[in-house]
Amino acid sequence: MGLLHATRQWGVMLKNSPLKITPTPHYFDCVKSVPNPLPEATPMGMDNFSSHQQKIIKRYYNNLDAIQLQKLAETVTDLYLAEGKKIEKLWKTAVAAMVKLEVPQQRIDILVKSQNLEQLAKLVKELQT
Repeated sequence: MGLLHATRQWGVMLKNSPLKITPTPHYFDCVKSVPNPLPEATPMGMDNFSSHQQKIIKRYYNNLDAIQLQKLAETVTDLYLAEGKKIEKLWKTAVAAMVKLEVPQQRIDILVKSQNLEQLAKLVKELQT
C-alpha cells in the first residue's frame, strides 16, 4: 500500500470516526511563497552565497583567463607525455581552452590539423606575454 493511498484511507477512517479527530493539513497547503528580501543588487543566483563566497566567485571569474591559460599550459605538458588514445582527449581539452581564451578559430584549426606541439607551446608562451 502506497503512502498516498494509506494517507487517504486514514483520512476517510478519521472522518467516519466518532472521535472527531481532524487530520493535519498537507505539507503543500502550508507552504507559502516568501518574497525575496534583497533587492536586485546582487548578480543572478549570488544571493544564496555568503559575502565571503561571493568574493571568491568574483575573483574566480576575474581570473578566468589566467586559469584557462594555466590549463592550456598543463595540457601541452600532458600532450608531450601522453600516448595512445589519451592524446585525442588532450587535444580536445586544448581546443576547449583555446576557444575560451578566444584564440582565432583558423589558428585552432591549423594547430589541431598539424598536431604540432611546438606550435602549441609557442601559442601558450605568446598568450602569457
